Amino acid sequence: MTNNNALILSGGGARAAYQVGVLSAMGKILPKHTALPFSILCGTSAGALNATMLASYADNFSKAVSTLAFVWRHLTPDQIYTVGRWPVATSLTKTLLSLFHVHNSETSMALMDNTPLKELLSNHLDFSKIHTAIDKQQLRALAITAMSYSTGESTTFFKDKPIFKAGKKKDAKA
Repeated sequence: MTNNNALILSGGGARAAYQVGVLSAMGKILPKHTALPFSILCGTSAGALNATMLASYADNFSKAVSTLAFVWRHLTPDQIYTVGRWPVATSLTKTLLSLFHVHNSETSMALMDNTPLKELLSNHLDFSKIHTAIDKQQLRALAITAMSYSTGESTTFFKDKPIFKAGKKKDAKA
């Protein structure tokens, strides 16, 4: 990959859906089966999901965009979180207890149970394809940032191919 083009995708569900609209327009302009036109992808929150999907299909930009568009067109709230009296009541209780520091930091602070999101992501993301894309130089780097519902802290995950070449170590003689 010879370009140094980077794509940065911000967070927010509506923004991420708009991103797919722009990417779809790009996909219609580029020839079919064109590789990803960005060598570096960065994303935060919902933008991280889009960036990861693009990275998973780095060898075929139109396939990446069509898969993203399919997911976003068919997305329903029950694929992201579970709503019910008990999960909401439990979450509200945890939130209230956290105000008095009587909260177990190991449990989630989310108002809704987002367990269904894990299944949605595992159905559509293949992380092994990211390693392959980097090894084949179809992608230089992927950086995704996510926030922990438990701690409120953000963590950035980064994957790239080292730019140095391994060589033989020379013995130092005194």
